[in-house]
Amino acid sequence: MWPTRDCCWAAFQRSSVPAVPQKLEVWVHQLSGDLLCQLQVEDECTVELLKHHIQSLTDIPQTRQHLMNGAANGAPLAEGAKVKENAKDGRVELQIIQSFKAGMADVPRPRDGMVLRKAICEKDVDLTLGLLNLDELPGLNEKDHSDWTVLHHAAWCGLKEVCQRILERKDFTEANAHDISGLTAA
Repeated sequence: MWPTRDCCWAAFQRSSVPAVPQKLEVWVHQLSGDLLCQLQVEDECTVELLKHHIQSLTDIPQTRQHLMNGAANGAPLAEGAKVKENAKDGRVELQIIQSFKAGMADVPRPRDGMVLRKAICEKDVDLTLGLLNLDELPGLNEKDHSDWTVLHHAAWCGLKEVCQRILERKDFTEANAHDISGLTAA
């Protein structure tokens, strides 16, 4: 028997059709078992991107999120891992652990204003929030070479929680400061 042309053509058609992304339903639980949030992501979504989605829904900074498979007690999921690796019947159940916020005793007393700006630019949310809890904080109202304040840097880095904390400080006087381009942090 000779292979028919239809079989080959059908095989070619099947291989050339791009796969349609599937949606996964993700349920994120706190350690207490309470549901923190529920969202849908594409099946190619990474853990890192999922953390970004969780941050936008809950205001928990990505840097403090540690996600674990809800069914297993093990290590946190790797940032580059695909969420679908933990799916069962199109659904993923995860647990979130929030890392510890730096306390007052854990934060070194800064001697100059660069410490706060450096912590913000390195996106070290825990250190930055710890510094912002100090009564006296050098550099809070200083501007850099582009006339950026710490609020400009925090906004640029997408650190919503840090921006809120800066604006809550009564001694921060540069909320409406303009940079050399005439732009404010907002």
